[in-house]
Amino acid sequence: FKVKSIEFSGNRVFNDAYLKNYINIEPNSYIDIRMLRSNLISLKSEYLKLGRININIIDELILDNDMVNIRVNLNEGNVFNLTAITIDGLEDINKNFVRKNIYFEKGQIYNQDIINKSIIKLLDTQLFSSVDIYPKVLSETDLEVFIKLKEGMSSIDTELGLSPLPSEAGLDARPGPKAKILWNIRNILNLKKNINVQINIGLNYFDNTTNNLYTYNRAEIGYFSSNLFFITIPHRIMLYNENIRQIGFKNARGIRFVSSKSYN
Repeated sequence: FKVKSIEFSGNRVFNDAYLKNYINIEPNSYIDIRMLRSNLISLKSEYLKLGRININIIDELILDNDMVNIRVNLNEGNVFNLTAITIDGLEDINKNFVRKNIYFEKGQIYNQDIINKSIIKLLDTQLFSSVDIYPKVLSETDLEVFIKLKEGMSSIDTELGLSPLPSEAGLDARPGPKAKILWNIRNILNLKKNINVQINIGLNYFDNTTNNLYTYNRAEIGYFSSNLFFITIPHRIMLYNENIRQIGFKNARGIRFVSSKSYN
């Protein structure tokens, strides 16, 4: 079916011209239901940025011979203010650390986009295994935000199996026995820093006729912090040492610095 017309009902925050441009469906074009619904979900997120958490959008498709009229009904709801923040699930980490790593505070208009960015920032600290932030309506204009956290635990993981091993010329296509030990130390000395130690060991036959054995090992120590010189820049510093004994002997050692995007 082709689109005959598009109309909106109940909109006060955004005018018809803005909504038509956002939905991006032109009259006389063929209707794409999936694109329409996807654009309406994106439109809902625009309302959530404005504190309208009870926004309701319903689309109607009205057939008119071989064409269709699109009607979008909006109940924009109220603007909600953030009047309380509750933090739950902490054991070793204090609440002030959490408050420093979120982008919202009491007295602001609720903004779902800011909530999502706060979840990402808390996860970027790598101190939490799960982060959930959700609102609870208190009145027609007020709400409370709950921050549910689960602190990450130190762990030791091991792997044993067959896989291609690094060689002097790249990955060897033949699988060989390989073992890996990974030790993650979370929130070391309660300093909000993480350390991990990883050891990889492998072996294989280089020449089956002479049964020459080549070995591979790599040891790595990594340090992670969400702050760099008091600026929120999640980063990792890694010291590594790698040895490959095959035809000859190859050794590589060094230090790597890797940083990820900050939302400040």
